[in-house]
Amino acid sequence: MSPVNLKLPTYYRMEHIFRVSEVLYVGLCCRLGTPTIVNLRREVMDMELMIQTTAMKRHGTMFTISGSYREGFRFKSSDQDTMVWNPSHKLIYEMSQFKDFDASGLDVILMEHSGTPPGFYWPQTALAWVARCQEKGWPVQSVLNEITSTGCHVIPIGSNVSCDEYALEWRLSFSQAEQILVYSMNHTQFLCYGVLKIFLKEVLSSTNQGSLICSYFLKTILFWEIQNDPDSLFWRPSNLLTCFWVCFKRLCKCVLDSNCPNFFIPENNMFRLKIVGSQQEALISQLNRYYEMGVACLFLGPTFMTILEPALSSPSFVIPSSEGDVMSLRGLDQNFRNELFKRQKVPQSKEDCFMILKSIPSLVQLRLSQFQSLALQHATANILVQLAFILADYPASHQNKTFYIQDRRIVNVLRLSSRFGPVSQLLYLGVYYYRTGRYNKVLSIAGICQKRFSQPFVLHFDNLMRQRYFESVGMHSLGQRMREGWMSYINFCNSITFLAELYFEQQEGTATVPIPPFVLIHMLCVLCHFRLGDMSNCLQSLTDLQTLLLYDDGMYVPFDIRDISWQILGICQHVAGDLQGALQSYRESLRQKPRHRIQRATGIRIGLVLQQLRERY
Repeated sequence: MSPVNLKLPTYYRMEHIFRVSEVLYVGLCCRLGTPTIVNLRREVMDMELMIQTTAMKRHGTMFTISGSYREGFRFKSSDQDTMVWNPSHKLIYEMSQFKDFDASGLDVILMEHSGTPPGFYWPQTALAWVARCQEKGWPVQSVLNEITSTGCHVIPIGSNVSCDEYALEWRLSFSQAEQILVYSMNHTQFLCYGVLKIFLKEVLSSTNQGSLICSYFLKTILFWEIQNDPDSLFWRPSNLLTCFWVCFKRLCKCVLDSNCPNFFIPENNMFRLKIVGSQQEALISQLNRYYEMGVACLFLGPTFMTILEPALSSPSFVIPSSEGDVMSLRGLDQNFRNELFKRQKVPQSKEDCFMILKSIPSLVQLRLSQFQSLALQHATANILVQLAFILADYPASHQNKTFYIQDRRIVNVLRLSSRFGPVSQLLYLGVYYYRTGRYNKVLSIAGICQKRFSQPFVLHFDNLMRQRYFESVGMHSLGQRMREGWMSYINFCNSITFLAELYFEQQEGTATVPIPPFVLIHMLCVLCHFRLGDMSNCLQSLTDLQTLLLYDDGMYVPFDIRDISWQILGICQHVAGDLQGALQSYRESLRQKPRHRIQRATGIRIGLVLQQLRERY
């Protein structure tokens, strides 16, 4: 292979690599996340795991999440793998280990490891990895201690080269160790990982041979290169292109040798029987072409071209000097809000809700960051809502005193939730009041919500950064900003009855039905005025809802969630007796992106309308 030859414009030869690297670094911060954004993504997920683990323990299981999504990436293709195991199963590889722990109540499994391929039965082999890490100085000792104390898992996947006689062969999983290693990277190393992922997707995978390389191979190569030279002076923003290039050269060597050693067990060649023969030759030829181009091969990827073209076309291009220039306070809050609202997983039983709520005081006592604290606060608000409606679904005694006690308990829980959650959280109390026939109270809450939601500093769903956001809530704490300025979908879990009018949608659609707050406000107003016999205000609220759907530009009703919004308009028209209008709205719902998968429910409602129209005429 020829030496590196960077093909850049005349005024950007090798002496300008540092500048181009910094431009790439900043551009990737905008696309993949700044250090703060990546950190908050991880901390939100970590807090979710801490909360969910409490409920899982009650059922006698443990779980963890791995994959690029857990690592902090938010590509459309980012994967999220969940591994569940029984903590009562303990694995030993020789009988002498039996005495190391109390085996009462445990199922001890003896692992036979003789004559197995590298990567299937582990302890002796992995000792060399620990020694290598200590010799190389990466990861640092504290991270190494965390990895070794966490251990590894075995999963029921056999080697693809084993004989049929090894039917009970298992594979070692180092996914938790890999996640800890990625967390320990500095941001340049993390972005280099991102560069490799984008390069794989947009450049390497453009051919059949390139598709033989997977993201896991590239992550392994990055681990080897960081350990080979862990010096932070090398892994810095102005050296990002060089960091990519050393990884690319290692990839070339691995393909040339048909050997990609596993980072934890080097004897395990991950290319074995995979990159050989004619496929190997074609892949070598492809990589040779990129090598001859030098780091300019990145320009074959549209993402890199978009980021780097402004800097290459103008020597006067100004590079942002700090993270604050890349991400404003409003941008940080928008990202954090979106991350929180994507992770809204709630327990499905009353017992699990109580178990998690009981564990929250102990979680609060931990040394939590502001992101973890707010994630815990937000999760608490959602669990309180879930608990309240689970209690509401329980058949209450017909005795007035018993019903009153339960009702007050539910109302208090929902009010407490509104003090913890985002500004839209109060709507859940309105939903409960509607369920219990207190229509005037619903209308009062709807009025309060509409006034609060219309404040100019409230962050809705259009991703536009409101100018008055910083002026109004910028000096407040993160928790206060959430309670006063963050809008969230109202989520109806299909295991619980929230509104009888949405029965079909909850039964036929996705596990959770998210509804835009303004759509729900108008829906509640239509239904309450109708129940109260106030048809004038009912029709006005119906008109307001229709106007919102017809003229909103995505600020209050995102385009990817309009199937349920048009469905709700149709339901309201149906209740009010406007059958032709309901039919049109249901058909419009079918024309939207099927986010909620409610097409079957829509078909049922269209059938009901058509039947009523036939009976009427």
